[in-house]
Amino acid sequence: MATSKWIWAANIVFFLICGLGLLKLQRWSYTGTIALHAFWLVSMFVSQMSPSYQLYLRLCLNALEIPQTYPELSLPRFSPWLTAIVSAIPTALLIAGLFYYRRSFLKAAEAGN
Repeated sequence: MATSKWIWAANIVFFLICGLGLLKLQRWSYTGTIALHAFWLVSMFVSQMSPSYQLYLRLCLNALEIPQTYPELSLPRFSPWLTAIVSAIPTALLIAGLFYYRRSFLKAAEAGN
């Protein structure tokens, strides 16, 4: 559990540093932001394709102590491939948008320096 807390703390720090860099129009922050989002996209996809994902999901739902009156939350009903692809779409669109606006950001960063 301690490792998980360190990973999330580092994640928060990296996103905060990249976010502040974006606000200050630092060139490195744009690449860092794309890299962080790409890392979490791949991580999510690999996690959902893992054979132990169903067990992990069940443990998380049990830890939340959701009443059994919500059967739709009990177990996933779709194939792992479908859920992995559908849940990756928002992050993939964000990364595509970041690549699309990269040139504009770099021009603005160059003009600001």
